[in-house]
Amino acid sequence: MDLHVRAATLTGYFEVAQALHFSPRDLLREAGINPTVLATPEQLVPAKAMVWLLEESARRTGKINFGLRMADERKASGLGVVGMLLPHRRTLRDAIETLIEYRQLLNEMLVTDITDNGNVVLVRQEVLPVIGRYSRQATELAMGVLVNACRMLLGARWHPMSVHFTHSSPSDLMLHNRVFGCELEFDSELNGFTCSSSDLDGLNPLADPFMVEQLEQSIQARLHVKPDSTTLAVQQAIVLLLPVGRASIDQVADHLHMSVRTLQRRLDDEAMSFSDIVDTLRRDLAVRYLMNKRYSVEHVAILLGYTSQSAFGRWFKREYGRPPKQWRTDACEIVAQTPPHRT
Repeated sequence: MDLHVRAATLTGYFEVAQALHFSPRDLLREAGINPTVLATPEQLVPAKAMVWLLEESARRTGKINFGLRMADERKASGLGVVGMLLPHRRTLRDAIETLIEYRQLLNEMLVTDITDNGNVVLVRQEVLPVIGRYSRQATELAMGVLVNACRMLLGARWHPMSVHFTHSSPSDLMLHNRVFGCELEFDSELNGFTCSSSDLDGLNPLADPFMVEQLEQSIQARLHVKPDSTTLAVQQAIVLLLPVGRASIDQVADHLHMSVRTLQRRLDDEAMSFSDIVDTLRRDLAVRYLMNKRYSVEHVAILLGYTSQSAFGRWFKREYGRPPKQWRTDACEIVAQTPPHRT
């Protein structure tokens, strides 16, 4: 299934490129994106093209924080009519749930979820794999945009309690510290941030129910033009549920508030199978987790929903031609021989 993002997702791209003395127009065309598309925020861009563009821009400029630099350039207008709605929501929780509800109008790659843990709340945000591997740039761009969107309600001085990334730390954290202003945890099991429940549920004095009603009418009209994809909904659910061992078809159907029979029928209508979706996502997550030296192979197996390390090992060798430990050793040697990025 081909996913798409709005051209507004690339807001700030030219500004960052210009600041780095990098001319990206040929690279845009190489990615299959007409540079003029970026002047039309509502235009759809293939997600694969966008992710490749960000990763390649980071590689060619030597800036490992390229995606986060773009987030730092972004304004609320980059979220379109949904961004106009956020400042009028009653609480930050309502605003984040608005982003979740209307994600198909913003970025089909994003999966966002809220988990309450007493006085601390985890807002998790993952990026669906679209190029066969994890995208550091798309992840940091999305996280920076999400945190900045929260500041629209809570004020410019607000900071989360902590921000988590599954990828490794850059050598220079100056930009990360300025954008997030909180504890940073890299090589984490998830991507997301934590904040206090009082931040999430405090009342917004500028909330305007009339504006919410008017803007939602406009948004609903757009949603009718583009119906939901069951395949995409299943992918998003699996990304959230697989690491916590709850990604069986019964659990995913329950998460999506439908019966297993209905879920299977809708996937059949889209010529997809639940097992194929799980296997595709497992392949990406297996590589991502094995690159994290903090995880034992046994722990990776658990994160991927396997009941035994041996079952995971057989599956991984069938997919990648080598046992997990050997793959990790070979991959780490390649990384060690790669010159570090300039930040």
